[in-house]
Amino acid sequence: MRKEIRRKDKEISRAEAFEILEKGHLGTLAVNGEEGYPYSVPVNYCMDGENILFHSAMAGYKFDAMKKDPKVSFSVVLTEEIIQEVFTSTYESAVVFGKVKFIEDEAEKKEKLMILVKRHHGDFVEKGQEYVDKAVAETAVIEIIPEHVSGKRGVV
Repeated sequence: MRKEIRRKDKEISRAEAFEILEKGHLGTLAVNGEEGYPYSVPVNYCMDGENILFHSAMAGYKFDAMKKDPKVSFSVVLTEEIIQEVFTSTYESAVVFGKVKFIEDEAEKKEKLMILVKRHHGDFVEKGQEYVDKAVAETAVIEIIPEHVSGKRGVV
């Protein structure tokens, strides 16, 4: 599934990679696209245990690609700063390889959407519940079930 990290001095533990995933709000989802081309797109997400949770429209390139092939990768970069004078950068990043699971049950979809609402719109939970109730039928709720998680940290 993956090669070993070349720069072992920058590798962090699985637990540290999950900490990065917990702190993040925006990640890049990569799917297997048409004609052998990868397709990556930024998505807002949150963690639900060790699973990555996000929502989507129920149509479109990303949705169709995930339906066709559930294997995805997901990456998050928390911090990044170029250190010009020493030709390097500092960063914290995590990469996940896994498979998507589409949440089909309406009650479970609402529950998962509310996890997203509380994470990203915590000051508007009541209004978020109303939004979820109206949008749940047209909204895909997707979890990435991790099969491999790694991370790196660059420091000066």
